[in-house]
Parts: sequence; C-alpha cells; structure tokens
Amino acid sequence: MTPVQFETLILKQLAHLGIFVFLYVVCWVGQCITLQKWLRKIGEENAWGAWVPFYSTWLVLKGGDKHWWWFASLILSILFTFVPWDFAQYLASLLSVIADVGIIWAYFVMWKKAPRQGWFNFGWIVATWVLTICLVVVVGVDVFKDLKAYETLPPSPSSSPIPSESSSPVPFDSSSPNPSPS
Repeated sequence: MTPVQFETLILKQLAHLGIFVFLYVVCWVGQCITLQKWLRKIGEENAWGAWVPFYSTWLVLKGGDKHWWWFASLILSILFTFVPWDFAQYLASLLSVIADVGIIWAYFVMWKKAPRQGWFNFGWIVATWVLTICLVVVVGVDVFKDLKAYETLPPSPSSSPIPSESSSPVPFDSSSPNPSPS
C-alpha cells in the first residue's frame, strides 16, 4: 500500500466517523426531546434528566413502573464487558438483552400512561434506536473490511529483514571467562 493509498484510507475512515457522530447526535437529541416531553406528560418533575445518559434510563424505568433490578442488569452488563473471562462476556450479553427488554417495556408503559400520546412519538423512539443500531453495524462492517486490507499488506520496502542468528556477528568470545568486545 502506497502512502497515498494509506492517506486516502485514513481520510475515508475519518469521513465515516464524522458522518456517524453527526447522525448519532441527531438521533440522541431526538430521543432526548421526545423523552423529555413524555416525562413532563406523566408528571415527572425531573424531566431535564432526559439529557443525562444513565439517569434518563433510570427515569424511563421509573416512569414505566419497572423494578430497580432492570437498571441493575444494565449496569452489570456494562461492567461485565470489562471482565476478561468468556463466561462474563456471555453473562454481559444476557444481562444486556434483559435490560433492553425492560427498557423497551418501560417505554411502552410510559407511552400508554401519557395522555394524548400519538404513535409518532413512540415511533420516533423506536426509529432512532433502529437507526443508531444500523449506524453502528454499517460503520463497524466498513471499518473491519478496511482492517482486513491491513492484514494483507506486504512488508514495507524500506524495512530491513531481521538477520538470523547464524549471520549475526559475535562481538566477544564466549569461551573466555571475562568476555570483552573484540
């Protein structure tokens, strides 16, 4: 890969990252605005909490009349992703699915509790979740496709091969008790 091809690849990745961040922020702002409206309609006094990442999830579960362990499963799933054991990774995935089911269920309960709540707001929440997941998958597939190109790169022509042991000079005589450079 030439330096120009490498720079082009890096610029492509940065452009994809910029588009991803922009669309992710748009989805996040849309979710926060919708959630803040919902929280006000169900009488939550801390509707500003829709803008705080984990606190908003707590408010959704609280507004959906869910027990505290739904939130605990979410936090544990995040913590278990950092444990290097395979079992912990499987447990993190399971807890994440459990937490997601609870959150979606809580959103649905909140939607039913809020007066005069149309399908548009519920659809907006679902659409932004789906769009966010699609963005992560598309960007991830593209990045891994480009990383595969890195694996097949030939060695750089400017790099010198590592000499073998037989061809390397010995700087001192190893048979003498006091080795000194020659």
